[in-house]
Amino acid sequence: MTDIDPSCASHATPEGQAVDPEDHGASNWRDDRLADDETRPLTPSVGQGSAPRPPDDNPPPIYLQESQSKILAPMDGQYDAPSCGRTICNALTVEKRIELLFALKSISDIDINDGIFSLNGMKQGIHLYARNISIEYSIVHNEFLLPSKKETKTAMEEAVGGPATPELLWAVITLGWALMRSDNSRELGIACEIQRALRKAVISHPALTLSPPLSLVQTFFFALVFARYQGTREEYGFSVIFHSVLLDAVRRLDLRSSQNHDISASNTMASLYKSWAIWMHKESIKRILLQTFVLDVKHSLLHCGNLTISPADVHLSLPLLEDAWYLNSAEEWTAAMSLVKENSRRFISILEEEWASPRSDKSGNDLQSSSNAILYGMVAVARGTVKQRENAFTNKSAQSLEMVADTMQRYLKAWDRTKTHIRVSTTIQSFLWRNCSCMARLSHTLYEITPMDLQIVAGKNPVEGKFHSAADYMRSKCKIRAWAMQRRSLSGVSCAAKVLRERFCSASDSVHSHHCLWCLYLASMRWFSGEVEGEGITSGRPPKD
Repeated sequence: MTDIDPSCASHATPEGQAVDPEDHGASNWRDDRLADDETRPLTPSVGQGSAPRPPDDNPPPIYLQESQSKILAPMDGQYDAPSCGRTICNALTVEKRIELLFALKSISDIDINDGIFSLNGMKQGIHLYARNISIEYSIVHNEFLLPSKKETKTAMEEAVGGPATPELLWAVITLGWALMRSDNSRELGIACEIQRALRKAVISHPALTLSPPLSLVQTFFFALVFARYQGTREEYGFSVIFHSVLLDAVRRLDLRSSQNHDISASNTMASLYKSWAIWMHKESIKRILLQTFVLDVKHSLLHCGNLTISPADVHLSLPLLEDAWYLNSAEEWTAAMSLVKENSRRFISILEEEWASPRSDKSGNDLQSSSNAILYGMVAVARGTVKQRENAFTNKSAQSLEMVADTMQRYLKAWDRTKTHIRVSTTIQSFLWRNCSCMARLSHTLYEITPMDLQIVAGKNPVEGKFHSAADYMRSKCKIRAWAMQRRSLSGVSCAAKVLRERFCSASDSVHSHHCLWCLYLASMRWFSGEVEGEGITSGRPPKD
């Protein structure tokens, strides 16, 4: 049987031959518990009969949406169990699998006789999610998905209503399956079919219009991520609608269950597990609120949406100890939390300090916490300020815009200098830690020039389903040209070039996030708009495709 564990599966090179992904320039996410990695044979690419060659000296960076970065699925449909050593990846039992299949049949008529629905096939979906996705969207604790001990499950049932629902587990499994590849994209097709059934189920859930449970909102979140970054063109179009529904569901999220439970000193094992379950629930609510804000900023900056959640609305404290989220026992969690000597800082307080005087000595923890939420918060503040200036009824002060630009320039340059000093603990090293800077580099441009403007000037029509006229083209071109006259635009062009060069012209061990291919697309639009400005085009007609 073919093992599709990332520690032994292959990535396709441009020549179609196999390369061991552990030599894919990804030393920062290698799982040291896999003692037999080096002795395993490399898996040939689908349809290739030649023997695999040694690893490339200059491997390409990892983009989770690209075929060459996805894991090769077995041609015979026979899956081995994950061998990474993480508890969550082999936590699915035969009984739980049967429960999940019954739940799936209740919402879909999909054929479950395919080999991917085997116990090991479903484990591989969980494994790929846990390693590749949970580090980027850390909104569900692994023990909440599949409790590893009876005590944990009992504590969850007593304290927070129980572990994850079947719908949430299927959302997780299908996200993992989307990271497999084969000749006919069978795994992605099955994942898309299940996701369509999940969307229908959650969108019609009776609790959605009242106070939706946490598990339902988490399912919503992953369904949106799948539709936007792994789904078909039709699903991508639907993601805009789903984004609005997610925001409304988050606003309706019942916070009383977490507020009514206090984490107290635990004298017995039962109370210890209960305190851990309550902490997981509270932390999950905090994380999904924060990640939804980040997702909303991405929607605005990358996909031509409107920023719906203001940073001032995020009344949350950032996670103080990131490592505690990835621990698998109540005892380890208690030991880790006992080392915390300071109170968690509030998100809005950090933003106010950074906006008033961006620090050049940011620590690695500031960058690591909650997927760099401060970066997205700063960009959101800048974008909101620029948008207010564009309002016809406000004072269009060039001085105020220069102040915004200076603040963002100082912050982003300090962020970039400190990026290389992030301290990633051994607990997190086994996950696919994101170490790219695409969003920060594009932020030099996108807080002031929208992706709509970039695409219109490049000649795309329609943009996000909306058709544009020659007048729209001239308006966007004038806006970009006015911005290009400013000195700060040089940073935008330079950073866009870095995004392109990292992908096409240099060897890099960067591990990119789901949105990075869209950043690559917008970087090319930014470069193209620079060429248009340089030619001095004055015609009112958009360029031909």
